[in-house]
Amino acid sequence: MEETLFKLLTNHVYLILFFSLILEFVALPIPGETMMVLAGVMGYYGHSNYILMVLSASLGTIIGMQMSYEVGRRLGTKAIDKYGSYIGLTKIRMEKASKFFNKYGNVVIFIAYYLPGVRHILGYFSGITKINSKKFHIYSTIGGILWVTTFITVGVVLGPSWEYIFKLLHKYGIIFVIIVILAVIFYFIYKKNRKTVR
Repeated sequence: MEETLFKLLTNHVYLILFFSLILEFVALPIPGETMMVLAGVMGYYGHSNYILMVLSASLGTIIGMQMSYEVGRRLGTKAIDKYGSYIGLTKIRMEKASKFFNKYGNVVIFIAYYLPGVRHILGYFSGITKINSKKFHIYSTIGGILWVTTFITVGVVLGPSWEYIFKLLHKYGIIFVIIVILAVIFYFIYKKNRKTVR
């Protein structure tokens, strides 16, 4: 798989990064992180330009995320209103989810990029729950650029050692993200209980 991706990237790295990341956020099973690291490895060997890779991958990520948000906002809401009650997504629950996202969505958006599966539905869910569009666009753009830069930089810095470190990053990175999420949840519970006591 990696060898095939590497051959494709060698010839059309910027276009492939751009279009594949748009498609990834439309929820197609494309290994975006692996592709970005392999593109970074090409940069390590001098076959591609680091800045242009980050720019093309960032644009693809931003466009893909905005597209999924708009689909969720325009079509997903109607589907949830019509069929949501059958799977437990009642109007009250969706309103609560919307309030939560509008209050803490910036943290969720940043973290979600690093969670495979979660980032693919983030745009749709944000649109369905009607999270503030301006807030979503700002935080998803910043989060997307950070995410892209992280994985391309891993390839550029580590070169041929990328595979071993990438596995460690996936293994312990997810554990770290879960710890951060739990810490944030406990912080907000503590803050809420403190206000209640006062």
